[in-house]
Amino acid sequence: MTPHTDIKEPSAPQEPRKPAAGEGYVPLRSSRFRYRTLGNGPRLTVCFHGFGESADHFAHLSERLPDHTLVAIDMPFHGSTEWNEKDGLRILELSRILYECPAIGDRPFGVLGYSMGGKMALTMAQVVPERITHLCLVAADGLRWDPWHWFCTRTLPGKRLLERTVEDPGRMLTLLELFRKAGWVNQSAFKFVSHHLQDPALRRTIQGTWMSLREFTPDTGLVLRNVKRQGIPVCMVYGRY
Repeated sequence: MTPHTDIKEPSAPQEPRKPAAGEGYVPLRSSRFRYRTLGNGPRLTVCFHGFGESADHFAHLSERLPDHTLVAIDMPFHGSTEWNEKDGLRILELSRILYECPAIGDRPFGVLGYSMGGKMALTMAQVVPERITHLCLVAADGLRWDPWHWFCTRTLPGKRLLERTVEDPGRMLTLLELFRKAGWVNQSAFKFVSHHLQDPALRRTIQGTWMSLREFTPDTGLVLRNVKRQGIPVCMVYGRY
């Protein structure tokens, strides 16, 4: 019987990518995280992107915030970050990446998290609240506990189900269609999940992302206490759906 692994063996190493202007890399174990610095305003904000995106997606935001310097980080399996680990990113490792990023160092900073990035932003407010000057959550994940995410990343049956879905999503798509007809899944969520499950590359990205970031399940009660105690301004932005 072959041993079970959470994340598949990394692909063969490629020639290291040379950073362009305004970007760089922070090494971590056998990996390295790409960051991009946008703008040169006096207010420092660290940005965490959504699923399938990268640090580059914050460029348009920087153009509208001349008083800010944005430092955006590519997360594992996204952008130009080179993730070569078999286990997951640890919470304190992300804090260390920020500390070792030349654009941040030991300076206080705000955090902005969009969608998936909301988990990282909330987690930073949880573990280093004394450094956080402001918190902005845009359609953020992490505000509610996700039982499916927990099941698929923290339990052996869930991990095996996730692996099988990556290899053959047919049964999951059939089950999802039944849930939609029963009214348990709305049409918007059905289209979103179906699109991701039908693309083999996206399925692998989902698996890798979920497993590598499985520790990032914020304790929202602790975040709220930290926000109140430190007097951290909070902005929460949502779309209609």
